[in-house]
Amino acid sequence: MAQQFGNLIASELYCPHCKLAQPVRERLLLVLLDGELYEYVCARCGASLGKRTVTQTDCHKRPQ
Repeated sequence: MAQQFGNLIASELYCPHCKLAQPVRERLLLVLLDGELYEYVCARCGASLGKRTVTQTDCHKRPQ
């Protein structure tokens, strides 16, 4: 069975500061040997809401 949500990119996440689901911005934190580490940041208040690692095989698939 293929991975259905392997390259899922969040557009909204729950923000505990705003107490609502808010749009998020994806910010590059680190470029690693095997990929890239991104942080999800609340578009309204700037709180960090989560992280996502993109492996090197997925990096070329990432939308520009």
